[in-house]
Amino acid sequence: VNGEEGTIKGFEIGGNTFFDFLPGILSNFGVQANYTYVDSEAPSPTAVDSAGRALIVPLEFLSKNSYNLVGFYEDGPLNVRVAYNWRDDYVVTTAGNGTGNLPIYNADFGQLDASVSYDFNEHVSLSVDASNLLDEERHTYQAFPGRPRDYVLNDRRIGFRLRLRN
Repeated sequence: VNGEEGTIKGFEIGGNTFFDFLPGILSNFGVQANYTYVDSEAPSPTAVDSAGRALIVPLEFLSKNSYNLVGFYEDGPLNVRVAYNWRDDYVVTTAGNGTGNLPIYNADFGQLDASVSYDFNEHVSLSVDASNLLDEERHTYQAFPGRPRDYVLNDRRIGFRLRLRN
């Protein structure tokens, strides 16, 4: 269902670099970063204030602020990457069941991930991937942060991958 008129504006900035100007092993390090700002609003199709006017809420699934910061190391067959991703809270829905027509938000959330891979030769490589290293939990709230709705334990995950190629 299409809603009424809304607005969205913002910007994104990002970049990456190798530190190849540094001596020796330090020249194999690099960094990548980006930041996104999005300001959005629209009348909720279901939620109203005490006077019966539509609540003005951000567009669904758009955080006002988000960023990613990645550090990496690449040296021949060895690749290492550590990434931190973060985003502000955001509206999940404005029409959830049992919500009294109040918007449901995902709370702000950050996650640290890492990976290491090694190419033994052109046919065999081994990787270790880890996600949510800080064992962060996600949670939602109804209209206000003081009204928790649910908590999700995402667990820390580590996976191994052996790759064989012809």
